[in-house]
Amino acid sequence: MLLFKKRNRENGFTLIEVLVAITILGLAVPAVMLLMGQLTNSAGTLRDKTIAAWIAENEATELRLERTFNQLVKRREETKKVEMAGREWTVDIDITNAEALIKYDIIVSYDDNPIVTLQTYLDDPNFSVGG
Repeated sequence: MLLFKKRNRENGFTLIEVLVAITILGLAVPAVMLLMGQLTNSAGTLRDKTIAAWIAENEATELRLERTFNQLVKRREETKKVEMAGREWTVDIDITNAEALIKYDIIVSYDDNPIVTLQTYLDDPNFSVGG
């Protein structure tokens, strides 16, 4: 005599299996969305830093050429606007003469947030040792 009847199990998922799957998806999807948002933000920040670095290098090259051709660079501060990549960037330049060197500080910012600071040094063409 059989106490238990054999059940004919149909193919499919039980309610508990479906709820577990929905719970796992419910936890995974927001985490993936958060990660995608952070990656998008990082890509924008990297783009801004790259463009700001290009602007700073361009300004440094212009200052080097100015020094080469004019042979006279005096201490000065300058702020100017530069248009690049569809945006207007602010470039602050501070030139300081030391004994044998000229120090260039170039700060590129967007919306009053400094993004890149470039410091470079060049020799002073007017400096002579012992003179």
